[in-house]
Amino acid sequence: MRLPNFAIANAKEQSGEVTGTLVIMRNDTLLPVHRYLAVRLSEDMPVGATISWRVDEQSVHYQYMPELRSTHFLAIRDLSPEILKPAKRVRLQWTTSTGKILFYEFDVAGAAKAMSQIPCGKRSPRDAR
Repeated sequence: MRLPNFAIANAKEQSGEVTGTLVIMRNDTLLPVHRYLAVRLSEDMPVGATISWRVDEQSVHYQYMPELRSTHFLAIRDLSPEILKPAKRVRLQWTTSTGKILFYEFDVAGAAKAMSQIPCGKRSPRDAR
């Protein structure tokens, strides 16, 4: 049986024609195995970006990525998937280095259930081979 590696939530609100998807992924290349969040856009953006996000009514957080390699996929290193378990929504803004602003709102009410389908846990270095 193959275990799922990711779950997605398409934006329920977005600005413009560039679509956004919030992705919960399992990273099994590093030990311990863990989940992380990323945002995927439907189009490439100019190199460099600043993203900001807000979970429910919590404070706004920022992540500056001056040398962003992928211009359409970005791991949100400071946003733990665990924070989404009790959450209802995530609002995210992607500001490109050229000043273009993309806004997305994601319904994450089912995040806890989705994460339960993406198993994570400790494994031995032998299993990593």
